[in-house]
Amino acid sequence: MVTNAARMFVREAPKLCIISVGRSGSGYISAVLNAAGVRCGHESWWNPTDEYQPGLDADSSWCALPDVLHGAFDGPIVMQVRHPLLTIASLTQSPDHGPYIPVRERLMGRLPEDPLRAATLTWLNWTEIGEGVATESWRVEDMNAALVERLARLAGRPVTIADAAAAVASTSTKTNDHATTLRLTWDDLPADLVGDVRGVAAGWGYQ
Repeated sequence: MVTNAARMFVREAPKLCIISVGRSGSGYISAVLNAAGVRCGHESWWNPTDEYQPGLDADSSWCALPDVLHGAFDGPIVMQVRHPLLTIASLTQSPDHGPYIPVRERLMGRLPEDPLRAATLTWLNWTEIGEGVATESWRVEDMNAALVERLARLAGRPVTIADAAAAVASTSTKTNDHATTLRLTWDDLPADLVGDVRGVAAGWGYQ
């Protein structure tokens, strides 16, 4: 990895930035693209520790959103989402910690102490902000070879549909799994937020 102090010597940033809320399969899409022959990092360029892995075609990182929102990246920005109840459950059970907290608070301000409320606000705000900067988006549940082939081309490393299909088939959907045991329904979300969450979720086809 390259430290922030040495970043000036890195030739170039990744060509493709994949944003998400976090806990939305960012590690999974990175693994799929690597299996297809695309050098895709997972929080390997955009992260809170000022380390930069050179030679990447793409980086999948929720931490990228504050930077790309303020124009710090001029390549394609795409977005992956996952069902909000699953994402919120994972964020509630395993909340942001250490240096990741300030990354989130750069855009959202101080998060509530209640883990469920913080997770719900995180999904709602991060999704809405991401929608405003991403040029393309998809649901992780709809991952397929055509999408992988499209992302590979955006990253400057074209692959065949056959190789893309093989990458999807060979990559476990449990990649970077947080072993979340919490199960939520819409009624479990904070009453003053559930309407907004369901409205944004419906735009993605989630019921």
